[in-house]
Amino acid sequence: MTKLNHGNGKFPLNPFRSKKFPRNLSWKVHTPQLLKELSNVHENGLGIMSVPIYIFAGLLMEVAERASVINDLELNKLMMRLTLFEVADPERPEYNAEFIREYMERTE
Repeated sequence: MTKLNHGNGKFPLNPFRSKKFPRNLSWKVHTPQLLKELSNVHENGLGIMSVPIYIFAGLLMEVAERASVINDLELNKLMMRLTLFEVADPERPEYNAEFIREYMERTE
């Protein structure tokens, strides 16, 4: 595992790549919905976070656009797991669960 030297200790770059979290787990995050909920923090008095979250969402959309141009199999899988591609977003009319399932199986 690649280590990042920080002071006297060493920290893994990705702590989820360990025996506690097997690599074959396939988590999915509805990123647009997560960002939407995070940006709705006005009710909790944390409204200052809405602007950075909005900027972050825009950057993620640029990453998704670039990923679609690159068309790398592994990157596409990540984009779908983050629901950054419309085909993977259940709230979009372009959503296609069958395509996603077949794509994930085909690229394992």
